[in-house]
Amino acid sequence: MTDAVLEVRGLAAGYGPVDVLQDVNLDVPAGKIVGIIGPNGTGKSTLLKTIIGIADKQAGEIRYDGGPLEAVAPHNLIERGIAYMPQGDRVFPDMTVKDNLRVGGYVVDDDRFQEALADVYDLYPVLEEKQDQKASTLSGGQQTMLSFGMALANQPQLILLDEPSAGLAPDLVDELFAQIKRLRDTGMPFLVVEQSVRALLDNCDYVYVIEGGTTVFDGTPGDLRGEEDLMRMYLALEENE
Repeated sequence: MTDAVLEVRGLAAGYGPVDVLQDVNLDVPAGKIVGIIGPNGTGKSTLLKTIIGIADKQAGEIRYDGGPLEAVAPHNLIERGIAYMPQGDRVFPDMTVKDNLRVGGYVVDDDRFQEALADVYDLYPVLEEKQDQKASTLSGGQQTMLSFGMALANQPQLILLDEPSAGLAPDLVDELFAQIKRLRDTGMPFLVVEQSVRALLDNCDYVYVIEGGTTVFDGTPGDLRGEEDLMRMYLALEENE
């Protein structure tokens, strides 16, 4: 793919002496949703963590917006326009909804935060209704909305999502991806790690498959649907979870 906002070339990474990824290559173009699928433990989340500097890059190159990303300290990535929505516990339960969003938008000034806040509330009116409540009082689905809103609060140029549908009911998964596609249509690029093969194939523009720590397939959702062996394996894995 061309016009990539994010480029990964020959990436090897892991945690200290533990190798997880070897020779991973991918592109994330502007205005596209790029998905990553693969078995559990194969390195999908490690890829995102390497991009943001949490895991250790051992070889290869990561480029963002035309420049090397590894020169940027992890805590400065958000200032470069990269937002990351992690898997698992994503919000500060004892803080209000609005304060969580302000933490998410900590690098922008008050005027830009108010703009971002209005955009988040347009996406999720329930967050505005509950802005003064503690995050712990929200449902699981609403906490996912809040986490996504926190990622948007800095008005990012690239969003990395790690298992965004985890724990969500099917209708909420559809709603989440509908919001992602609306943002994609404004030019926002996404890199999404997702265990739900169906969700990715229904909503992504391009898909990478990682097995054994390396990329073994890349193509459109239609291309992947044509790979009968891969589809049979991954749909079976999904049904057994």
